[in-house]
Amino acid sequence: MRQSLGPVAGARLVTRSLGYAFEAKPGEADIDRFERSCSEGLAASAGGRWADARSAFAAAESLWRGDLLSDVGELAGVAQEAVRLGELRLQAVEGRIEADLHLARHAEVLSELHTLVARHPLRERFTAQLMIALYRSSRQADALLVYRNAYRVLAEEIGVEPGPELRETHLRILSADAALSTARPSVAVLPEEDGTRTPSPDALPLPDPVVPSRRSAGGDQSAGRPPEAATDLVRIPAAKPRSRPAQLPSGTAGFVGRREELDQLDQLLETAGETRTVVISAVSGMAGVGKTALAVHWAHQVAGRFPDGQLYLNLRGFDPTHTPTAPAEALRSLLDALDVPRQRIPAGLDAQAALYRSLLADRRMLVLLDNVRDAEQVRSLLPGTPDCLVLITSRDRLTGLVAGVGAHPVPLDLLTVAEARDLLTRRLGAQRTAAEPDAVDEIIERCARLPLALAVVSARAASQPRLPLAATAADLRRLPDRLDALTTGDPVTDVRSVFSWSYRQLSEPSARLFRLLGLHPGPDLSAGAAASLAGFTPAQVRPLLSELARLHLINEPARGRYTLHDLLRVFADEQARTEESETDRRTVTRRMLDHYLQSAHRASSAVDPWREVITPVEPLAAVTVDGAESPSAEAAKAWFAAEFQVLMAAVQLAVDAGLDHHAWQLVWSIDPVLKGGDWQHWTVLQQLALQAAGRLGDAAAEGYSHRMLGASHLMLGRHREARAHLDQSIAIFRELGDDANQGYAHHMMDRLLEQQGRPEEALYHAELASARFQAGGDRRGQAIALNAVGWLHAQLGDYQAALEHCRQALQLQQALGFRRSEADSWDSIGFAHHHLGQHAEAVDCYRHALVIFRDLDFRFGEADTLTKLGDTHAATGDTDAARDTWTAALQIFTDIGHADAEQVRAKLHDLPTASREVPPTR
Repeated sequence: MRQSLGPVAGARLVTRSLGYAFEAKPGEADIDRFERSCSEGLAASAGGRWADARSAFAAAESLWRGDLLSDVGELAGVAQEAVRLGELRLQAVEGRIEADLHLARHAEVLSELHTLVARHPLRERFTAQLMIALYRSSRQADALLVYRNAYRVLAEEIGVEPGPELRETHLRILSADAALSTARPSVAVLPEEDGTRTPSPDALPLPDPVVPSRRSAGGDQSAGRPPEAATDLVRIPAAKPRSRPAQLPSGTAGFVGRREELDQLDQLLETAGETRTVVISAVSGMAGVGKTALAVHWAHQVAGRFPDGQLYLNLRGFDPTHTPTAPAEALRSLLDALDVPRQRIPAGLDAQAALYRSLLADRRMLVLLDNVRDAEQVRSLLPGTPDCLVLITSRDRLTGLVAGVGAHPVPLDLLTVAEARDLLTRRLGAQRTAAEPDAVDEIIERCARLPLALAVVSARAASQPRLPLAATAADLRRLPDRLDALTTGDPVTDVRSVFSWSYRQLSEPSARLFRLLGLHPGPDLSAGAAASLAGFTPAQVRPLLSELARLHLINEPARGRYTLHDLLRVFADEQARTEESETDRRTVTRRMLDHYLQSAHRASSAVDPWREVITPVEPLAAVTVDGAESPSAEAAKAWFAAEFQVLMAAVQLAVDAGLDHHAWQLVWSIDPVLKGGDWQHWTVLQQLALQAAGRLGDAAAEGYSHRMLGASHLMLGRHREARAHLDQSIAIFRELGDDANQGYAHHMMDRLLEQQGRPEEALYHAELASARFQAGGDRRGQAIALNAVGWLHAQLGDYQAALEHCRQALQLQQALGFRRSEADSWDSIGFAHHHLGQHAEAVDCYRHALVIFRDLDFRFGEADTLTKLGDTHAATGDTDAARDTWTAALQIFTDIGHADAEQVRAKLHDLPTASREVPPTR
């Protein structure tokens, strides 16, 4: 063997116990040359000489040919050496690519890095380098996808998270770190207090470049390397454990109720996993309704289902002392909570949001965003993965989030009466509230079931345990002082202050409309009424109403109907009296009453086109009239039904404002719906109308009001009062020479006298009425009087004369299309047939009358005819039909408070026992 090698080389072949060995001089073996090149590359890297470093690492790589020691058999120590050299080879590749990246050769190494990452998925350095190369190639999204894949592989393969270098690279890409976009030294070694050196936060550290030695474990591991390469090794700090924020504020003591809303939130949480999208719940409601209390209470209940923690942020959307938090400022606060160093937070909003979403991507967290101003304020604060849940509270309805990202609205209303009572009991004690139940009920009513108001009142009462709750209720009873009674001195809990936060967020036109709504008598209003208040068109006012509704300063309980909470109405009225002059307030009130008078007059003419005509007060400019110019009777009745409570209040408002023309004309316009059965309201309003007419010195208006008061007292069985008013009406219209209105007063008098059992006198007044109508040329009145004359003949037993007059009346009424009076004539004719023993004809006539009365919603006429129909059924022996018919009549008479209820009750009582079932008196 030595001979074949020659004398020089053969001299190096020496004998060993296990065989022969060839002694190589230092630097001759390719392994020595490889290690030397690696050391030179490391030294050049540490000095920032990236071209030299690349040459050195490339030279080291060039020494490799195929797999390591693939032609060597099973020899002692070979396997261990192969592992060492294989690791060193990969470090050389990493070092050369690191140099390439610093030399701006990122495009050239992309393909190679993709291959290396695929072959070595657990080698995080290659992954980090690929991410940087992609980022520098303007492929940020691809770089982040590489990180996500690496995260998944590490978790699935070995159950760990990425190491500090890979996480640092990810963070810097998310924050758009400018240092990543240019070539610069990847390691800046900073001295620490203990003398060690760690990389600057602005650097991407190299992996530990220790080169393993082939010598014994106890040998010099730094031999063969330059001194700086051995001493300037980078120390990579251990990864910090991830923070688990727990930022929820403490819950509200004595939280009560809200079972429906809590169940709704629970359901959303249960179904979150099915949708695989982030669940966002938007709890909205008016100021002081308890949105934050509900959200925090529920968040504490479910906090255990979010093992990575809970984030809480008050965005100060409606705040007495701070401006709303900007999205960028909010993101910085959230990133702080997630332990992101301030220097790592990027400047741009989009970059901040991307960083925030990435940090939450692998976490299961609950995020509570409280007191949000609008959708735009929180859009960038929403996570992008389904493992997080976002709970938002706002006075805004956040319809943009509902429509745009599928947020689930959770509207929060006032407490129920039972919940409000429970709240007071928990805070004041069961013994104290049980001792004064009436005072508790009044406190609940005066606070209008608003949780904040109830909390303020209960806190004040708790601080004065010897003060009766009745005294607290009395403070609230004084309406002008009601908000003063809810003052705390703390802007966070003072009801007036809390309302002001919402008010200050409004645009100026909406703020003006809100305070003008305080001048409206309530309980609700239409867009047309709001437009008239503000002097706008309905098209102009609707966006303002939408703004108020979005911020829960008004509600829309039914389409097109808007309401204010009682306490908000007081607050709005305060603002109007502070910011609007007395002249402006009076003009607003006038426009509002013009709206109701013009709208009611139009509707009244549609409901009863045959009644007397009046000319309403000329309206101011910019007054909107509700409904079509010529509405149908059905549409007009629907309008009256919607506006009934408002019209009652508008009459009183007109009286209080000294607008007497509006007062009596409003009552005149409402009359057709009142005289259908609401006798109590009819009487009160007619009395107001009479007083207004007296102040105006309007004799015709006084005569009309006296007649209507006579009619309402008649319906209530107050015959003496009815007679006095009817006498006054007849006298006034006689003096005025008004034949037709004398006729109507005489007709009402014949009805009174008939009820008093004086049919002869009644017939006299009916015939007087007929004569006056004929003199006045009032065919409608003539039709009414003919029926009255016929009816009274029937009362006197002359049924044939009754049929003659009533049939004449029916023909005239049908020719005129006067259906209301037509129904009366059918009823009278039926009555005459009944007494002539013609029961089938009587039933047929009564049914004709009932169809019309029901169609006109004239409940008194319906009940009166039902009573007569029951009489006919009883006369034929059909007691079951009689009982059912009288029962229906009794129900209506009882509902409208008519005196005939007792007569019908007596008829039911006199039925045979087997069929008797008399409803109890209510």
